[in-house]
Amino acid sequence: MLVEVTSKVLINSSKSEIVHIENNGSERAIKITRPETNIIVFLNKHRGEVFSKEQLVNIGWCGRITGTNSLNVAIYNLRKYLSVDNEVSLENIPREGYKLNIINQSVFLKEETEETEEINDRVHYKKIKINNTSEHINSSPNKLTTIKMAILLSLNVLLITLTLIIYLNLVWVECAVGENGTVCYSKSYLIIHDRGKIPDGFSVRSNHNVSNIM
Repeated sequence: MLVEVTSKVLINSSKSEIVHIENNGSERAIKITRPETNIIVFLNKHRGEVFSKEQLVNIGWCGRITGTNSLNVAIYNLRKYLSVDNEVSLENIPREGYKLNIINQSVFLKEETEETEEINDRVHYKKIKINNTSEHINSSPNKLTTIKMAILLSLNVLLITLTLIIYLNLVWVECAVGENGTVCYSKSYLIIHDRGKIPDGFSVRSNHNVSNIM
């Protein structure tokens, strides 16, 4: 796996090599130790940050016990291998540790910042879109409830109207048993007709209709 330090210096972490890119485009690989590979890969990933000697020893030798001079040798070799490019330097911070400096790091950080801001803008846009969608979804039940209430109100009005129509058209009937059978008649019919003229048999009479069942 190739890791770019600068345009002229690459790290092949799988093969533990530092690769120099020559002016003619050719590549020249230099073998380094595994601890040196671990250290340079880590410092390149955290370029500009200071790490103590103890931290770099743990990173380089993965917690294994090593001589006190091993880190000094690794730093010396790495500085020598990186010296082919003036844009990179492995700087010693007195009483603190070491850090990897890249001259055009500000450009790198600017590009990274712009990319991060663009990602944040996308996330913000998606959040707004999701919120708008949620508001639309939340407003839908209210609309459905309003529609249901309107339908129920219409049905109630229709039911009341039908009830009134049926009630107003009811005929109150009285029945009497005579010699020739049972006669049923409406009260309103008797007001304008003579009881004696009601036909024999089972009859229902109103001002609007006469029905006989013999």
